[in-house]
Amino acid sequence: MILAGLLLLSGWGWAALAEKGKPSLWQAVVGAVATCGGWFLLLALIGVRWKPWLAVLPLLVGLALAFLRVGALGLALQSRPGHAVAAVLALAAFSQLPAWGWDFRYQWGLKAKVFAAFGGFPSVWLANPEVAFANPHYPPLWPTLLAFAMHLGNGAEQAAGIWTALLRVGLASAGWSLAFRGQLWQRGLAGALGLLAPVLFRPFFSGYAEPLLALLLASTVAAITSERGTSTSALWVLFSLLGLAKGEGLLWLACLGAAGWRQWGKPQRLTFFLSFLPALAWLSWALRNVPGTGVIELTWERLVPRLLELPSALLQAGLEASLAVLAFGLAVFASWGRTPLAKASLGFAFGLALVYLAGPYPLPWWLANSLQRVLAVPVPALLASGLVWGKPMAPAPRGEPAA
Repeated sequence: MILAGLLLLSGWGWAALAEKGKPSLWQAVVGAVATCGGWFLLLALIGVRWKPWLAVLPLLVGLALAFLRVGALGLALQSRPGHAVAAVLALAAFSQLPAWGWDFRYQWGLKAKVFAAFGGFPSVWLANPEVAFANPHYPPLWPTLLAFAMHLGNGAEQAAGIWTALLRVGLASAGWSLAFRGQLWQRGLAGALGLLAPVLFRPFFSGYAEPLLALLLASTVAAITSERGTSTSALWVLFSLLGLAKGEGLLWLACLGAAGWRQWGKPQRLTFFLSFLPALAWLSWALRNVPGTGVIELTWERLVPRLLELPSALLQAGLEASLAVLAFGLAVFASWGRTPLAKASLGFAFGLALVYLAGPYPLPWWLANSLQRVLAVPVPALLASGLVWGKPMAPAPRGEPAA
């Protein structure tokens, strides 16, 4: 709980550098993710071993920045006291829940433990064929965040609980921002959907990376549709984090770019292209050090046979997979015309289908074990946008705090 609060306050201090007004809770959470995760990623890629004092550094700087803006912080707390109380209660409750999901044990948590012990990305371990089950080529942001908290005295399970609690708070704030033009009950419901969104991934998915991707996606949509405007540096951070969160994050980034391209000016378009650089830096490192890199393993000649197999495979995958498709479709329909995320979601669904059809795993098994959590990622943001009936989505009138 204490570390979660310090991370949130430090993230607020960092976010205040990019925001002229008072950063919202989701901006504070993104600030913590960007500085802590980005700092450790940079150190690992340039070959500097992680140490506890290196983990303390961005935390202390963020806290100092928050102290320098203590007046603005006080005004933010006074303007939204209910949000502050809810955030504290949520952090106190959810940060005590250690992670235990299957993929957490054998993928995200395992990599975090190895990363933390090594003090970076151990290329020899990642290249070992015996640990191929841990998907060593996956973008490393989530296990890096876990390793960051581990360097501050936590186990991997507790680190995942701390970060997931922050993600819940951030997603609730992003939902409130996305539904800002609605009535109070609509904003409250959107916030509740965000706070409880990880439940959509089932308790069995405890410690997985999908909540991180859900927060970054909702935050990116809130930023690019804000009437107050968002600095290009803040947009670059959000876009870049999307590409580093999971493999699907790059697909989401491309789909958001396609959906919003016509509305963007030259600065936003340039920012979009530059945001691929961090993901390309990781991909370059992985290509040199890790055999097998995800998309390269796709087998496109199997596309047509597996396309014919898809309907029966979806039925074999079970009720949850079919319900996931239905919930995803309804969420897109409910938010159509109110957010660029709706159009981006259709593009994402098409790209995801291509990956499933050309992928290396048996289709029924793959759909049963991943489809529901992958499609659940955009649902909180889509529903928050769809709650504001008959109005184009915009988080806040100019000059008014969003959360």
